[in-house]
Amino acid sequence: MEARLWATSAVAFALFLALGFLVTTTPLSSLDIAAASLHGHGVQAAIVFTESGRLIALASIGLIGIAVFVALRMPRWVGAGVLLSEAASQGAIASIKPFFHRVRPDYWIVYHESGYSYPSGHASTAIVFFGGWLLIVLISPLPKAVKYFSTAIIVAWMIGIDWSRLALGAHFATDVLGGTLFGIAWMSALLGILVHFGLTTGLRGAKQKPA
Repeated sequence: MEARLWATSAVAFALFLALGFLVTTTPLSSLDIAAASLHGHGVQAAIVFTESGRLIALASIGLIGIAVFVALRMPRWVGAGVLLSEAASQGAIASIKPFFHRVRPDYWIVYHESGYSYPSGHASTAIVFFGGWLLIVLISPLPKAVKYFSTAIIVAWMIGIDWSRLALGAHFATDVLGGTLFGIAWMSALLGILVHFGLTTGLRGAKQKPA
Protein backbone atom coordinates (compact mmCIF):
# COMPACT_ATOMS: atom_id res chain seq x y z
CA MET A 1 0.00 0.00 0.00
CA GLU A 2 2.73 2.47 0.97
CA ALA A 3 4.67 1.82 -2.25
CA ARG A 4 1.54 2.32 -4.36
CA LEU A 5 0.79 5.60 -2.64
CA TRP A 6 4.28 6.94 -3.27
CA ALA A 7 4.13 5.77 -6.89
CA THR A 8 0.78 7.51 -7.34
CA SER A 9 2.22 10.68 -5.84
CA ALA A 10 5.23 10.61 -8.14
CA VAL A 11 3.16 10.01 -11.28
CA ALA A 12 0.61 12.70 -10.39
CA PHE A 13 3.35 15.24 -9.66
CA ALA A 14 5.16 14.41 -12.91
CA LEU A 15 1.91 14.90 -14.85
CA PHE A 16 1.34 18.16 -12.99
CA LEU A 17 4.74 19.48 -14.01
CA ALA A 18 4.37 18.28 -17.60
CA LEU A 19 0.96 19.91 -17.93
CA GLY A 20 2.31 23.13 -16.45
CA PHE A 21 5.11 23.33 -19.00
CA LEU A 22 2.69 22.48 -21.79
CA VAL A 23 0.06 25.11 -21.00
CA THR A 24 2.61 27.86 -20.47
CA THR A 25 4.44 27.26 -23.76
CA THR A 26 1.58 26.53 -26.17
CA PRO A 27 -1.70 28.23 -27.22
CA LEU A 28 -4.93 27.46 -25.39
CA SER A 29 -5.86 23.80 -25.65
CA SER A 30 -9.15 22.52 -27.04
CA LEU A 31 -10.08 21.59 -23.46
CA ASP A 32 -9.64 25.18 -22.30
CA ILE A 33 -11.62 26.52 -25.24
CA ALA A 34 -14.46 24.03 -24.75
CA ALA A 35 -14.64 24.62 -20.97
CA ALA A 36 -14.99 28.36 -21.55
CA SER A 37 -18.63 27.62 -22.43
CA LEU A 38 -19.26 27.18 -18.68
CA HIS A 39 -18.40 30.81 -18.12
CA GLY A 40 -21.22 32.92 -16.70
CA HIS A 41 -23.57 30.04 -15.85
CA GLY A 42 -24.94 29.64 -12.32
CA VAL A 43 -22.96 32.58 -11.01
CA GLN A 44 -24.63 32.72 -7.59
CA ALA A 45 -24.06 29.01 -6.95
CA ALA A 46 -20.52 29.34 -8.24
CA ILE A 47 -19.84 32.11 -5.73
CA VAL A 48 -21.01 29.85 -2.89
CA PHE A 49 -18.74 27.00 -4.00
CA THR A 50 -15.78 29.33 -4.51
CA GLU A 51 -16.25 30.98 -1.10
CA SER A 52 -16.29 27.55 0.53
CA GLY A 53 -12.73 27.13 -0.66
CA ARG A 54 -11.44 30.29 1.01
CA LEU A 55 -9.75 30.65 4.40
CA ILE A 56 -12.68 31.61 6.63
CA ALA A 57 -14.96 28.88 5.31
CA LEU A 58 -12.23 26.23 5.47
CA ALA A 59 -11.32 27.17 9.04
CA SER A 60 -14.99 27.05 10.06
CA ILE A 61 -15.57 23.67 8.42
CA GLY A 62 -12.40 22.32 9.97
CA LEU A 63 -13.33 23.46 13.47
CA ILE A 64 -16.80 21.96 13.11
CA GLY A 65 -15.23 18.70 12.00
CA ILE A 66 -12.89 18.68 14.98
CA ALA A 67 -15.85 19.37 17.30
CA VAL A 68 -17.71 16.38 15.83
CA PHE A 69 -14.64 14.20 16.39
CA VAL A 70 -14.49 15.31 20.00
CA ALA A 71 -18.20 14.57 20.48
CA LEU A 72 -17.78 11.09 18.96
CA ARG A 73 -14.63 10.45 21.03
CA MET A 74 -12.56 9.93 17.89
CA PRO A 75 -8.91 11.00 17.38
CA ARG A 76 -8.81 14.79 17.52
CA TRP A 77 -5.49 15.15 15.71
CA VAL A 78 -7.02 14.00 12.42
CA GLY A 79 -9.18 17.07 11.89
CA ALA A 80 -6.34 19.38 12.87
CA GLY A 81 -4.11 17.46 10.48
CA VAL A 82 -6.45 18.21 7.57
CA LEU A 83 -6.27 21.93 8.34
CA LEU A 84 -2.47 21.87 8.60
CA SER A 85 -2.17 19.86 5.40
CA GLU A 86 -4.40 22.33 3.56
CA ALA A 87 -2.37 25.29 4.80
CA ALA A 88 0.93 23.67 3.84
CA SER A 89 -0.31 22.64 0.39
CA GLN A 90 -1.57 26.15 -0.36
CA GLY A 91 1.77 27.54 0.69
CA ALA A 92 3.45 25.16 -1.75
CA ILE A 93 1.10 26.20 -4.56
CA ALA A 94 1.74 29.88 -3.86
CA SER A 95 5.47 29.27 -4.27
CA ILE A 96 4.98 27.21 -7.45
CA LYS A 97 2.65 29.57 -9.33
CA PRO A 98 5.32 32.19 -10.17
CA PHE A 99 7.42 29.43 -11.71
CA PHE A 100 4.76 28.83 -14.37
CA HIS A 101 3.57 32.49 -14.41
CA ARG A 102 0.43 31.70 -16.39
CA VAL A 103 -1.86 34.70 -16.77
CA ARG A 104 -5.47 34.24 -15.70
CA PRO A 105 -8.43 34.51 -18.11
CA ASP A 106 -9.52 38.06 -18.87
CA TYR A 107 -13.25 37.27 -18.65
CA TRP A 108 -13.48 36.97 -14.87
CA ILE A 109 -16.78 37.56 -13.03
CA VAL A 110 -17.23 39.08 -9.56
CA TYR A 111 -13.63 38.57 -8.42
CA HIS A 112 -10.48 39.69 -10.15
CA GLU A 113 -8.01 37.16 -8.81
CA SER A 114 -4.58 38.73 -8.40
CA GLY A 115 -2.31 35.67 -8.52
CA TYR A 116 -1.12 33.52 -11.38
CA SER A 117 -3.46 30.97 -12.90
CA TYR A 118 -1.64 27.61 -12.87
CA PRO A 119 -2.38 25.58 -10.87
CA SER A 120 -5.79 26.29 -9.36
CA GLY A 121 -5.51 26.53 -5.59
CA HIS A 122 -9.23 25.86 -5.25
CA ALA A 123 -8.94 22.62 -7.26
CA SER A 124 -6.14 21.50 -4.96
CA THR A 125 -8.28 22.42 -1.94
CA ALA A 126 -11.08 20.23 -3.30
CA ILE A 127 -8.71 17.25 -3.12
CA VAL A 128 -6.58 18.06 -0.07
CA PHE A 129 -9.18 19.54 2.27
CA PHE A 130 -12.54 18.15 1.17
CA GLY A 131 -10.98 14.94 -0.11
CA GLY A 132 -9.18 14.64 3.21
CA TRP A 133 -12.46 14.76 5.07
CA LEU A 134 -13.92 12.28 2.59
CA LEU A 135 -11.18 9.76 3.37
CA ILE A 136 -11.70 10.30 7.08
CA VAL A 137 -15.41 9.59 6.70
CA LEU A 138 -14.76 6.46 4.66
CA ILE A 139 -12.35 4.86 7.15
CA SER A 140 -14.15 6.03 10.28
CA PRO A 141 -16.51 3.85 12.36
CA LEU A 142 -19.51 6.00 11.44
CA PRO A 143 -22.76 4.18 10.49
CA LYS A 144 -22.97 3.17 6.81
CA ALA A 145 -25.95 5.41 6.13
CA VAL A 146 -24.03 8.41 7.44
CA LYS A 147 -21.01 7.44 5.36
CA TYR A 148 -23.03 7.16 2.14
CA PHE A 149 -24.80 10.46 2.69
CA SER A 150 -21.63 12.30 3.69
CA THR A 151 -19.70 10.84 0.76
CA ALA A 152 -22.32 11.98 -1.75
CA ILE A 153 -22.33 15.51 -0.32
CA ILE A 154 -18.56 15.85 -0.18
CA VAL A 155 -17.99 14.49 -3.70
CA ALA A 156 -20.66 16.80 -5.11
CA TRP A 157 -19.04 19.72 -3.31
CA MET A 158 -15.61 18.87 -4.67
CA ILE A 159 -16.99 18.86 -8.20
CA GLY A 160 -18.86 22.09 -7.50
CA ILE A 161 -15.68 23.88 -6.42
CA ASP A 162 -13.89 22.92 -9.63
CA TRP A 163 -16.88 23.96 -11.74
CA SER A 164 -17.15 27.30 -9.94
CA ARG A 165 -13.67 28.36 -11.00
CA LEU A 166 -14.64 27.93 -14.65
CA ALA A 167 -18.07 29.49 -14.25
CA LEU A 168 -16.54 32.60 -12.69
CA GLY A 169 -13.76 32.83 -15.26
CA ALA A 170 -11.09 32.58 -12.56
CA HIS A 171 -9.19 29.74 -14.25
CA PHE A 172 -8.74 27.78 -17.43
CA ALA A 173 -9.78 24.13 -17.38
CA THR A 174 -6.14 23.01 -17.47
CA ASP A 175 -5.49 25.10 -14.35
CA VAL A 176 -8.19 23.12 -12.58
CA LEU A 177 -6.74 19.87 -13.90
CA GLY A 178 -3.30 20.93 -12.71
CA GLY A 179 -4.61 21.76 -9.25
CA THR A 180 -6.31 18.37 -9.11
CA LEU A 181 -3.09 16.57 -10.07
CA PHE A 182 -1.16 18.54 -7.46
CA GLY A 183 -3.79 17.68 -4.84
CA ILE A 184 -3.60 13.98 -5.72
CA ALA A 185 0.19 14.04 -5.51
CA TRP A 186 0.05 15.81 -2.15
CA MET A 187 -2.59 13.54 -0.64
CA SER A 188 -0.92 10.36 -1.89
CA ALA A 189 2.38 11.41 -0.33
CA LEU A 190 0.66 12.37 2.91
CA LEU A 191 -1.17 9.04 3.08
CA GLY A 192 2.11 7.28 2.35
CA ILE A 193 3.61 8.97 5.41
CA LEU A 194 0.60 8.09 7.57
CA VAL A 195 0.67 4.45 6.45
CA HIS A 196 4.42 4.24 7.03
CA PHE A 197 4.02 5.34 10.65
CA GLY A 198 0.82 3.33 11.19
CA LEU A 199 -1.31 6.39 11.91
CA THR A 200 -4.31 5.32 9.81
CA THR A 201 -5.05 2.32 12.03
CA GLY A 202 -5.88 4.56 14.97
CA LEU A 203 -8.76 6.15 13.13
CA ARG A 204 -9.98 2.98 11.48
CA GLY A 205 -10.04 1.15 14.74
CA ALA A 206 -11.51 4.01 16.77
CA LYS A 207 -14.63 3.07 18.71
CA GLN A 208 -17.18 5.36 20.12
CA LYS A 209 -17.19 5.13 23.88
CA PRO A 210 -20.37 5.35 25.92
CA ALA A 211 -21.04 8.75 27.43
